[in-house]
Amino acid sequence: MKRRKLIKQIESMGFEFERHGGNHDIYMLREQSINIPRHRKLKEGTVRGILKMAERIIDEGSLSNNSGD
Repeated sequence: MKRRKLIKQIESMGFEFERHGGNHDIYMLREQSINIPRHRKLKEGTVRGILKMAERIIDEGSLSNNSGD
């Protein structure tokens, strides 16, 4: 998958660009971060891992928002 397509997916999930790291860009949602490697094409396993981590961060946020009810 192309890096740009992954970034669009991550941003559509609510993550925002935070900063450039050494070889990665860091995207944040609340206090959680995801690192996106700076390569034009990313391996499918890498993409799957990043998206799984993003979903986990979103799920944790929705659980903590519902715990106060």
